[in-house]
Amino acid sequence: MRALSSLLVLGSIVGVCLGQFQFLNPDGNQDDFSQTFSNGDVIDIKWNKTWKGVGAALKTADLWITWFDESSFSQLLESNVNFKSDGELKWTANLSDATLKHTPRYVFRLKPHTSPPLYSDIQNESPSRGFNLIPSTQPLSTSVSSSSHSATATSSATASTSASTAAASSDSSSPTLSSGAIAGIAVGGVAVIALFAFGTWFLLRYRRNTAVANPQRYEADSAPARIEAGDTAYAGAYKPPVFAGTYQPLPPAPVEADGYAVGQPAAELYGDGGGGSGHYGQR
Repeated sequence: MRALSSLLVLGSIVGVCLGQFQFLNPDGNQDDFSQTFSNGDVIDIKWNKTWKGVGAALKTADLWITWFDESSFSQLLESNVNFKSDGELKWTANLSDATLKHTPRYVFRLKPHTSPPLYSDIQNESPSRGFNLIPSTQPLSTSVSSSSHSATATSSATASTSASTAAASSDSSSPTLSSGAIAGIAVGGVAVIALFAFGTWFLLRYRRNTAVANPQRYEADSAPARIEAGDTAYAGAYKPPVFAGTYQPLPPAPVEADGYAVGQPAAELYGDGGGGSGHYGQR
């Protein structure tokens, strides 16, 4: 019985050693943990079509990544891998920071395919060489599919989604006026114009009513100022008109036919003594 158990353990160890040659990359010819990758690196995983793992040969398998020293962590990389031909998967390492902080030692495992894929600890598997996976100094740009044939399409879709999201965020962040805001601006403008027109009308009406009620005030305000005697403010302001040419005396008074001038004084007409004497009495 002990011999049988020893044979089973030895067979498992041999199977694990041979299983490491199932993978072409990580290179099975190198020692465990001689290869180191950073999170975010594109790891070109390659395997043989010939089964070299532990247990019965598998026709299809699921590809997982796990911690090397324990199986409490596992992440599916590719489902339903067939062994009709050599396989390849370009996988971008995208493990979480918490997972990477737990341990840097990892291994790829080909396990029997299940639907849906479920990781189990059964010995029917083909593991790769152990390798180191450390956190990257650069942030991961994007998450990619673990499938080689869909990695390019997934990256393109992710980039397109990111661009669409950025464009949508830019459009949503740009300021826009709602219909209510536009209506409020229009009503406010009309109100300002109406208020200005009402103020002008009210001022004109007030001045008109005041002029009707106090006409003397407005006439006094509009009459020219009188210049009083002795007012020095207007001294020298007035200048008599200057007429061109020389002075011409008035013509002599007209003379009547009998030798008396019109407008001659009565003393000359009636004599020096008056009382009916003089020329009047002679006539």
